Amino acid sequence: ADQRVAFLATMLAEMDAGDLFMLGIGLRPDQGSSYAEQVRMLEREYSPGEAFMRPKADHPESIYRLRFDPASHSMIHGFERPDRSMQHMGYSHLFAAGEMLESIARTGFELVAYETYPDGPTTAPQCMTILARKPGTGDRR
Repeated sequence: ADQRVAFLATMLAEMDAGDLFMLGIGLRPDQGSSYAEQVRMLEREYSPGEAFMRPKADHPESIYRLRFDPASHSMIHGFERPDRSMQHMGYSHLFAAGEMLESIARTGFELVAYETYPDGPTTAPQCMTILARKPGTGDRR
């Protein structure tokens, strides 16, 4: 939470009054009965990350591996080498929707709009797009 607020505070300080920014985030799954299916959906959503990480793989035949770590609410990225050792590539932290919206407001931004995807009656949201503005008299877009 502290790092999230520090990041947003830094953004706020760098922007001019009236400036907008859009932020896309991954949302951690609910702890409900469809938890396993939500994790599988997250794995499918984040698999394009391989395209960005593949150039840094230290073995051309390594296999991209992704897993959800519920303790840290993160997707752990790595490559499994042919000898079965792992090359750790980092993680993507997933937020609860309410946490991010509270941080945006607490930091001083004006929340313009937000939307979660996918938006359906039985599917928990997997990501959120937030549009926020630095308050003030400016009208820059």
